[in-house]
Amino acid sequence: MRDEVSGMSEGRKRRSANFRWLLALLAAVALGGTLWWAVGALRDTETREALAALQPVASSVPPDQRQRREALEIADHLLREYPDSPEALFARGVLLFRFGFNDEAVKTWKACLKLVPDLAQAYEFLGLDAFQRGDNERAVELLRKAVELDPQSAAAGLYLGEALNNLGRMEEAIPVLEQFLKTSPHAAEPYFQLGQAYMYLKSYDRAKEYHEAALREDPGFVQAMFGLAVACERLGQVDAARKHREKYAEMIARHRMAEQKRTREGHDPATVRESLANAYAMAAKVAAAHGNMREAREYWEKAAAIDPKAAGPDIPPASIGRPNRSAARQEQ
Repeated sequence: MRDEVSGMSEGRKRRSANFRWLLALLAAVALGGTLWWAVGALRDTETREALAALQPVASSVPPDQRQRREALEIADHLLREYPDSPEALFARGVLLFRFGFNDEAVKTWKACLKLVPDLAQAYEFLGLDAFQRGDNERAVELLRKAVELDPQSAAAGLYLGEALNNLGRMEEAIPVLEQFLKTSPHAAEPYFQLGQAYMYLKSYDRAKEYHEAALREDPGFVQAMFGLAVACERLGQVDAARKHREKYAEMIARHRMAEQKRTREGHDPATVRESLANAYAMAAKVAAAHGNMREAREYWEKAAAIDPKAAGPDIPPASIGRPNRSAARQEQ
């Protein structure tokens, strides 16, 4: 399947970065199941060990990367102030993941699952990490678990569909991607993935249709333009294929120029600034969940000062419920 499309994975990662931030919302979860005392005690021991293995990271960031270091100091603060809080651990994992500390993010989400074993969002991000590492089998396993726990998880469905495509399991991927489009009809990526699936299945009319849909939603989607050119070639539409190939060449040239500019300038300041604002907004939610409204207000004001869109109109209510310790023990 990948032979049909040129390698533009880095561009796609950047294009989906903001989308992933939107998906990093703290969603409602509940502890479920009743375990007898010995199993509960074992899980307590495992939980303590998992939490003890987590390490601060901000000090490893060079001082000249001020905003990146500032965001990771927030992640360290969440660990220090709320070390056994599922919403704090989840938010910390998202921040670490966003700023390139993937291994520590994975450890954090696994520790979070010791506290809340059925947290769909943790499985979702663990699946995304496996997907980005190229472990599609593991990604499918984790993302299926996320969808099983939360059928409304749009992100899990999208990446599950793409991971299945990567494994050549297109018949499984198609219904997953179609389901995603029911809730996110204006997202370009699922149309592209469906186009790729039908290309692999040699249904070139459908492949053309879905690549065109992807380009309607995102006219700058380079891979979709290439896929459309290939679909037209397979259908014998020579003039259309040539036109799309020429357009693709123009897009590639612009892309390379943009890449060279990014390389010269280093980290995109606007992207880092937006990510820092999101870090403060997430920390505000965690503080509010723990009743620390002064800290929540302080974080929210910092987020709003950096990027009002990231902060939102006000501090939203926390949505991952922090389990009551005595109640949790009774459930165990």
